[in-house]
Amino acid sequence: MERFLLINPRMEIRLGPAAAPEAPPPSPGAGPESGATVLVVDDDDAMRAVVAMALARAGLDTVQARDGLEALALFQQHRERIRLILMDLTMPNMDGEEACRELRRLGAAVPVLLTSGFNETEALHRFQGLGLAGFIQKPFGLGRLVEVVHKALSA
Repeated sequence: MERFLLINPRMEIRLGPAAAPEAPPPSPGAGPESGATVLVVDDDDAMRAVVAMALARAGLDTVQARDGLEALALFQQHRERIRLILMDLTMPNMDGEEACRELRRLGAAVPVLLTSGFNETEALHRFQGLGLAGFIQKPFGLGRLVEVVHKALSA
């Protein structure tokens, strides 16, 4: 069986038979966001998988997209279920900024939580007027991710 090692400056996660990813701290109670569906949009397969696993352990459902084009298609397909979009800024085909603008053009009012390796000020400047629910800078810890997602869902 293959083993993978994902190393990030703030976290280390080993996938394989020897160790499973650490669970994020439990969320504070089952609020109205429990069972909500989050559209996770990131071109990095490993990042998407780890984020989806962390959100599932926090009681959230996920739908996953590799880029903005796929995100738009999945949003249209699951529009009634999706309560939050966790969107990476830099992706091929259609980046997070273009996808967010298209979502707003289509009248989607679902909150968008931006993720990026860029600094927050620079990233948020590009999204002015698009009503972002928040920002989380990469690399991030899974506990921090779950905290920010729950906060965005309960706003």
